[in-house]
Amino acid sequence: MKSETVKVALTKARVNALPVPAAGRAYTYDTRTPGMCVCTTATGTRTFYLYRWHSGRPERKCIGRFPDLSVEQARAEVRRLTGLMVQPDFDPQNAKRAAREEATLGEV
Repeated sequence: MKSETVKVALTKARVNALPVPAAGRAYTYDTRTPGMCVCTTATGTRTFYLYRWHSGRPERKCIGRFPDLSVEQARAEVRRLTGLMVQPDFDPQNAKRAAREEATLGEV
């Protein structure tokens, strides 16, 4: 069952007041910054994400947890990442691939 899309202007007070789902996750999208959303889990954890379509596929990038990261800081990071995504040679998976290919402590 697909839940309805909730869009609000995110503020510190609104993020604090987001209802905790009984099970699973609930996503609330920001009306001020396209692609920014907050994921609220059943345990009450709130995490900021960038959700965009890139190269014909949806990409969800974790920005950080609330309240360690403020709404304004999350917006700035979403704008920065969105700027990177519009570049023709950008591949969001490159950083993950590079990290996996690095030598581990055990290999060194």
